[in-house]
Amino acid sequence: MLIWPILGSFAILVIVGFVLFCFVYLVNLLGFLTALKAKLEREGEIVKAWLVFANENLFRKSSEHDSLPAMFVCTLDDVSDLEEKLQEWAEAIRHFKARDNDAVDEQIIETVVRTEYGNRYPVRIPKWITGKKYKAYFVCISVYYKFLPDGKLTKPYIYCKFYKGEEHDDGDAEMVAYPKYDV
Repeated sequence: MLIWPILGSFAILVIVGFVLFCFVYLVNLLGFLTALKAKLEREGEIVKAWLVFANENLFRKSSEHDSLPAMFVCTLDDVSDLEEKLQEWAEAIRHFKARDNDAVDEQIIETVVRTEYGNRYPVRIPKWITGKKYKAYFVCISVYYKFLPDGKLTKPYIYCKFYKGEEHDDGDAEMVAYPKYDV
C-alpha cells in the first residue's frame, strides 16, 4: 500500500515538470518572435509581394479585424520590370518541382506548394527560376482585411515590410497598407 503515495508523488512531479517546461518554452518563443519583429521594424523594407496562392475567403469581404495567410513572392532587389518578374516567379512557384533533392529551400518550396501550408520564414527561390541577377523569396504573409481596398483581395499583390538575413530562420514579412497612389 506504500506504492500509491510514491506513484502519486511521482505523477505530480512529472506534471509540474511538464508545465514548467512548457512555460520556459513559451517564454523563449515569445522572446524570439519579439526580437524578430523588432528586427523587421529596424531593417525591413516596404516591397510589393505577388500572390502565389491564397485562401478563397480572402476574395470575399470580411471584418476589418480578420486576417488570413497567403503565399507570395517578393524581392529586395531593384528590378526594372518588377511586376512582370514577380508574375513570372509566382507562376513558376505554382508549378514548382524540386530539381535538387539536397537543396533544403527547394524541398521546403515543393512541400508548401503541395500542401498549401505556409512556411514561417522566407525561402530563397532557386536561381534556375530567378536567374543569377536577382534574389527573390517565397514567403507566407498574413493578409489583413483592414489594409485591403474594398475589404477583400482584389489585386494580385500586396505591400509588405520585408527583410531577409543570412541565416535560414532570419527573415520576416508583415503586410502594410497599400500606398495612396495604388489604392
